[in-house]
Amino acid sequence: MAECCLPGQLSSPDRSADRAAAAGAAAQLRRALFSAAEDLKPDRQGRTPIRQRLREFARIENEVVIAGMNTYIELWDPAQWKQQMLTPAQLDEDLFAALGV
Repeated sequence: MAECCLPGQLSSPDRSADRAAAAGAAAQLRRALFSAAEDLKPDRQGRTPIRQRLREFARIENEVVIAGMNTYIELWDPAQWKQQMLTPAQLDEDLFAALGV
């Protein structure tokens, strides 16, 4: 990883090491999270088969919730989906600010 600083924003060796460690940890987290992702293609009848390991991971048995997430979709077991959904009371300014909205 290469670092670049603007004039007047030189970083100390300690901060560079912290950023390098954080970048390494972020890469490990991305690998752990996205390594299970797969490109799925519909069959001739328009069905999209979901591999067993992904069904087990998502605890999907019979029904599935398809959640649009901007540029991708998520597949959820309906009970799990209901448990993680935010209520209107939980939608506050801090949450929107964290999303840049």
